[in-house]
Amino acid sequence: MKSYLHMKYDFTNIEVLRSKMRTAAAATPSFEQLAYYIDQHLSQIVFMTANEVATEVGISQGSVSRFCTALGFRGYSDFQHALRTFIRNKPTATPPSEYLSEVKNIDEIISCAQNDLDQLKQIFANPSYLAMLEQLSAIDRIILISSRISGTLLPYFSYNLKRIGKDVSIAEESDLLWETMEVINPKNVAFFTIMFPQYSHSLIFKLERLKDKKIPIMGITDSSLSPLTTLADPVLCLPLVNDVSFGNYSAPILFLSILAQDLATRSEDSCNFISRLDAVEEDSYVFHRIYRANS
Repeated sequence: MKSYLHMKYDFTNIEVLRSKMRTAAAATPSFEQLAYYIDQHLSQIVFMTANEVATEVGISQGSVSRFCTALGFRGYSDFQHALRTFIRNKPTATPPSEYLSEVKNIDEIISCAQNDLDQLKQIFANPSYLAMLEQLSAIDRIILISSRISGTLLPYFSYNLKRIGKDVSIAEESDLLWETMEVINPKNVAFFTIMFPQYSHSLIFKLERLKDKKIPIMGITDSSLSPLTTLADPVLCLPLVNDVSFGNYSAPILFLSILAQDLATRSEDSCNFISRLDAVEEDSYVFHRIYRANS
């Protein structure tokens, strides 16, 4: 006999599960932690017991069972069976052995990063990416907002946006712009945020206040269970290598670079700005150049 969720939902679509988990995650802090862990370790879960999952998350085994029931399953084993069905039906499934092995050396870390970069192809095909591109193309002034380690990506993105002629500001917690964003007229401004783990409370609270003021925000995060998915639109979820102590942001950095490039190619003004900037830099000898005589 099929479980309730099997009968009501098409489990070949993982977004069905994520939608159910988002709803269940709002019930308790334990459910929120578990939902995030499951979303980040889908392919490992199919080989783990309920007790092993509970230990990894730091909650009780009973919480795991109750969470599965909240999703519409009879229990953890029923949930696990449905998850195996999804993994088996994935068009490009990765061998289970790859999910079971821990990242222990540089070769494996690089391999994981390469896998993240490969996943970007799907991100750029996402309709939300086009929506983000169109919104940023239509606005000259962009305010970038983030916090903690996620905020370290903002100067890189800001630099590239300025090179294509955008008026860009970075809102930092220590300056006045952070405090006054709520009173800025959003008509001619685009707000862009980056939110990766660990999720900063100060950033979440600021985005909540902006949303209350009906100020539109767009951004990137790492999971459909991230707080950002309810605070911004459009939101794109980018892959991260989680097994590195200080994080691996190779995929987000490449994404931001391509986003800036796509913005430049969509605007004749940006292309002209880049040409003029290149000429100024050449005349001012901004960069050191190595000239080689023809052999």
